Amino acid sequence: MVDAPATPSRDRAQHQRWTAEEWTLGALSLLGLVGFVVVFIAVLNFTVGGTPGASTDGSASPARTAALANAPQGRVEAGPRGERGPPGPPGQSGVRILRLACAGSNNCTVECDEDEVLLTAYCGAARAAANFPSERSASCRGRSQERMFVFAACVKSQPQ
Repeated sequence: MVDAPATPSRDRAQHQRWTAEEWTLGALSLLGLVGFVVVFIAVLNFTVGGTPGASTDGSASPARTAALANAPQGRVEAGPRGERGPPGPPGQSGVRILRLACAGSNNCTVECDEDEVLLTAYCGAARAAANFPSERSASCRGRSQERMFVFAACVKSQPQ
């Protein structure tokens, strides 16, 4: 009669000895756990109870006490109102939105006025990227016979 091969659990139960690798891993795991607990307690002590400037018995240092005594308590009253500044420019934003409809596979180009620069532009509802031949213009190319739109934003520029 042939005995069944020994399984690792049956071997382990008979010998009950750990190898050097198992002892090393166990010791390192224990050291890691102890290190974690020490760091965790240090972080808790620093963030909850041990704020800088406070002593270990919970009383504040003299510098911190003086700073707290000089801090405003409750609601602070506003100071006197200052002088009124100069008026701003007339109420125009200086931004103009352009929408140009094109049909077919032609190039569709929008151009800002002489005193404007092109801020942004896109092609169609899918907002495909436009081409920018100059700082004042944008163009889109139609891919089919359906209608396409070019959207652009022009902004007034100051002469240099």
